[in-house]
Amino acid sequence: MSLNKLYDVLIVGAGPVGLATGLALYQRGITNILIIDQTRSFRRVGQVVDMLPNGLKALKYIDEQAYQQVKQTGLEFIQIRNNNGEVKGEKTPQKRFWYQKNLQGKIIRSISLSFDDWFELYGEGRVSIPWYDLQTNLRKLLPSEIIKVNHRCVNIYEENITQEKGTILIDCISDEEIDNNPFAHWEMQPSNKFTYTDSEAQKVGEKQFKAKLVVAADGINSTIRKIIYTDSKLKQWAKPQYSGWAAINVMEIEGISDAIIEELEDNYFQNERLVTLKNDSLKSEDKNLQSPRLILIRTSKNAIGCLFHIPVSIDLLENKSPETIINLTADILTKAGFPPIFSQLIKLSNIDKLTIRPYYIRPLAKP
Repeated sequence: MSLNKLYDVLIVGAGPVGLATGLALYQRGITNILIIDQTRSFRRVGQVVDMLPNGLKALKYIDEQAYQQVKQTGLEFIQIRNNNGEVKGEKTPQKRFWYQKNLQGKIIRSISLSFDDWFELYGEGRVSIPWYDLQTNLRKLLPSEIIKVNHRCVNIYEENITQEKGTILIDCISDEEIDNNPFAHWEMQPSNKFTYTDSEAQKVGEKQFKAKLVVAADGINSTIRKIIYTDSKLKQWAKPQYSGWAAINVMEIEGISDAIIEELEDNYFQNERLVTLKNDSLKSEDKNLQSPRLILIRTSKNAIGCLFHIPVSIDLLENKSPETIINLTADILTKAGFPPIFSQLIKLSNIDKLTIRPYYIRPLAKP
């Protein structure tokens, strides 16, 4: 790879958006492209992504093979989740719904998890797929040599040399430890099933790339956007803004008493494995009365996973101990009218498995 090479398109960010953009260009004959990403290696990070009909339609338009692979991976993933690791490939799988219920256990909204139901309504289905699997499906359809990891973009500017005026330069650094992204990062716990190595990382120090066009696909905490906006009238949008909401995640709470399990099953799960709960009596337009949302997942006979979406000031989360976060969440649930059983549930959490993620947004920049 020559440092003097001029690329037609350079894409910063090898997530699903950057890779899909690269694939669309490549399939249409624009092959002089480069995709860079700061990750030291491709590894299993991120949450589950819901690919809705418009997303699948766009992917199908970009590349039929990508569409078929993502669709198949998503269908297999939801089948495994539905079967809870027990029976696979059943001839007549039970149709599943994701129910949102109030605190009395009454259904206030339901979302079908059936691909066919969505296809009938919108002309395309819906699948859930881990972010990493979506990334991997797209990445494997592109030549490996045009995707470079361990290249963190640190500067972007226009070439001033006369013969190359209009060329965009990207400065990168490599072979340094990358900090977790505080605005978007949620790394899944490592397991024996999914492993990775650093063999893909290139140790190259500093590097500069040139391109006719640069596409910023480097996520919510975009370096390129920050550089461009900082000294402009758009500087207030240079960095993401805290949304006012955070997620407190405990993937599996074990050792729950039979009494709590029975109450949750009778009042809320009701033979479902996944349910969202909220207090629908609170008015959402009143910021002081916004109701937390609680996603309950039945992971095994005596274990439950919980994802608490809570409205909370960022200063109450930063640099706080897990015990403080647990007590804060329990207090917010109580004030929002959740029955005591849910405060009891989060207090059973293993602090070593507690994950805290503030949600950041990037508001639309107004001209």
